[in-house]
Amino acid sequence: MYKLLSIFFTMLLTGCVTQPKLDTSKFERPRSIAIVQPPPSHYAALISQEVFKPGMHFTSKGDYFFDVKSSSNQVGAVMAVPMSNAGLVGLLIDSHAAKTQNRAQEFHANVLKQNPGVNLAGELTEALRANFATRGIPASIVTDSSDAVPRLRWAAPGINPLEYPVAAVDRPAVDADLLLQISPIALYNSPGPLNNYRVEVTVGVALYNGRTKQYLGMETFRFNPKAWDNEFTTYSGLADSISTAVPAMRAGMLSLAPTISDIVSKQVSK
Repeated sequence: MYKLLSIFFTMLLTGCVTQPKLDTSKFERPRSIAIVQPPPSHYAALISQEVFKPGMHFTSKGDYFFDVKSSSNQVGAVMAVPMSNAGLVGLLIDSHAAKTQNRAQEFHANVLKQNPGVNLAGELTEALRANFATRGIPASIVTDSSDAVPRLRWAAPGINPLEYPVAAVDRPAVDADLLLQISPIALYNSPGPLNNYRVEVTVGVALYNGRTKQYLGMETFRFNPKAWDNEFTTYSGLADSISTAVPAMRAGMLSLAPTISDIVSKQVSK
């Protein structure tokens, strides 16, 4: 009984963690926007990883999901599976999950093998540019940090610099009303060793005044797939269905572009 209550309150407290929100009252409707091109996506199939939580984007916690040589997703680095099951049966479940996670390190390579050059982060960047264009706002692409894991470009007063470190390179201002940073993460995640793999997509957004470098806030956007839509009961089933899995991740990622564009452009809903 006490264990169940403990689990309940842990879940309750976790669910009450407040995600930061963009405060659109801090800026006028932009006449121009610069979008910072993120590095290419690193595609993952994971077990028991929570990617929708404060501190996942623009920090080392999210580095695994970007295909950058200095990132933690390189050969030999395996994201650990949290061990949470008790007893002999639980230990066997956890052991199997750990072995599955080791085998799933091949997922990124297999995605690229079947889809050479696929880059969902780049596709989202272009989708945002197109969405801003339909709203009458020209958007340029800034590529000076596309080979580095996402970090806040400039200082962010009010944000803990230990939790959200600013990029080591002091990059210049841009000739645009707003500078938009994005941290797109797309993966297949199994909530637990006995659960299905399902699509999870989140996009972290950080916003600045492009000319003054004034920090305007950050927010995380999340794709919510329909229940049982493109889910897989085992990693083997997922690995055999990459031709289905990649379009599902793409659809989830690109579905967030209109929402982000509406908020950043201060588009009035009709």
